[in-house]
Amino acid sequence: MASYFSSILFHAMDCIGFSRQMILLRSDIANNMYETVSENCAEYLCMEVILAGSKSEGVTQTNASDNDLMLVLRKCICVDTGRQENDFIVLEAITKDCPPGYTQLRLVNDGNMDIPDIFYMASEYDIIKGVLLLKSAGFHKFFTLVSADIPSFDGLEQKYTAINGPAFSMIVERSNYLGIKSAKIYNDHVLAMPYYSFTILTEWKNRVRHYEWPPASLIHDVSTMEGFVVPIGHKLSEEQHFEWRICYTTAERQLITSLNETQLKLYIVIKMVNKNVIKPVLDCVTSYMLKNVILWVTECSPLCIQHSSYLTRFMIQSLWFLLHCLLNNHLPNYMIPSRNLLLGKMKSDQKQTLTRLLGDLINEGDTIVLRCDKLKNAMFILVSNQSLAFAFKVWRDEVEKLILEINRNITIKTRPDMILRSSYIYDMCYEYWKDESYMVNIFRLYSLLNVDIFSLTQNGIQNFQDIVTCLDNLLS
Repeated sequence: MASYFSSILFHAMDCIGFSRQMILLRSDIANNMYETVSENCAEYLCMEVILAGSKSEGVTQTNASDNDLMLVLRKCICVDTGRQENDFIVLEAITKDCPPGYTQLRLVNDGNMDIPDIFYMASEYDIIKGVLLLKSAGFHKFFTLVSADIPSFDGLEQKYTAINGPAFSMIVERSNYLGIKSAKIYNDHVLAMPYYSFTILTEWKNRVRHYEWPPASLIHDVSTMEGFVVPIGHKLSEEQHFEWRICYTTAERQLITSLNETQLKLYIVIKMVNKNVIKPVLDCVTSYMLKNVILWVTECSPLCIQHSSYLTRFMIQSLWFLLHCLLNNHLPNYMIPSRNLLLGKMKSDQKQTLTRLLGDLINEGDTIVLRCDKLKNAMFILVSNQSLAFAFKVWRDEVEKLILEINRNITIKTRPDMILRSSYIYDMCYEYWKDESYMVNIFRLYSLLNVDIFSLTQNGIQNFQDIVTCLDNLLS
């Protein structure tokens, strides 16, 4: 019975956009779009834009959640042992006396290279260590203030919101042609610098693994990838304002996208259970914690039993793993196991509440997923009318594919010099009309949505707004 329920859930997820094909397609196009943005803006920003988080992994639908962006300063390089280089600003990592997963940064400079003033403004001399340290708090604050001063322009209204850890959040409200309002864009921006550590990745590569994942080729690839440092210290550290967090964002993305279909769907189900069941009671389990839970559970399980009929079994196993970590006050980071993701994250009463809740969910078993309306409705339709469910899957996937292609087309056509002009909206409309493939996709989308073009032009703004609302409901 459990295996049948699990198989129904597995196939029902295909109907709402979570087949492996759609997950990887979203990931590929989203990351490709920001590679294009990065290339287009290289001259203006002097940094690389990297998409991070759920959007980059494709496990979040196109219109759901926000965009987590890393702004990587490519003229900087952080290393374990540094020396002056003519083409880079070199920073040496000082991990001694820092919490695991954090480091302090010493500016390596002999006066032969021009260093931006911010590096000196955000630096402070440490008398005990006898070195000039780059202050993460000062660097973060300066960058946030500069970004907040960027002017708005015709077609986009920027609204800055609260700082969250190393990120500063921005809301962009798009005002389109003739005043049509589309969905707001939520972006979290994190400043980062590339970090190369032989020690951390060597320990990760050589640690004992008892099963087949990750495969040897993936372990090798990940062990050669760069890490990043972001301006945030450990909140319980006395020197947190001088500390930078070490992360392996692109390596984790490669690990996630390498998962098989059952493992990917497990990750999505756990995120949905957290959002619909755990978070309304207690908002202290982050998506990043769940990602690390899934990576550990996958590594510690034989691949031979990781198929569709075991999906809910692994969901319960993941909750057991999280409960075990909670009881032991230690959830190890997958890339840096000595870094405890639970440290300083919740109070005693929150821990007790979460412990009871996880115990109740484990006892409830497979039917937890029925508390997620989107999963419950998809499973009901699949069981009651399989042909209708399949037809909806084909239609829905085609709509999202067109939206993804349209978004990619918009990104390719958008250049920084266009954005800064007051005629931005009209310039973009002109670019669209010149592109036959773009217009074909638009009219194909209208056809799939059963939109009458004549009525659309007659009724104007309200009909466009209805289309935007329909797509948000479908793809969120």
